[in-house]
Amino acid sequence: MDDLCNKILNELDLKKQADLMRQLGDFYYREYWTMPLVYGNILFASSAKVKEYPVFPRRSPVLNLEYLTMK
Repeated sequence: MDDLCNKILNELDLKKQADLMRQLGDFYYREYWTMPLVYGNILFASSAKVKEYPVFPRRSPVLNLEYLTMK
């Protein structure tokens, strides 16, 4: 996950960054689906909803996911 977060932060192409964000969302979904109380908001945001919202360049992927969960 750390490698994926670093790739997202260093990627300048927004399309590639959005694809990496989807990969991060898939990772959260696969790895934390057994903990819905703790990661419920992340699971909700990291599914198809990630495709609907813009990715903010040079911002932490975790902050992006937090933004998505607050919508």
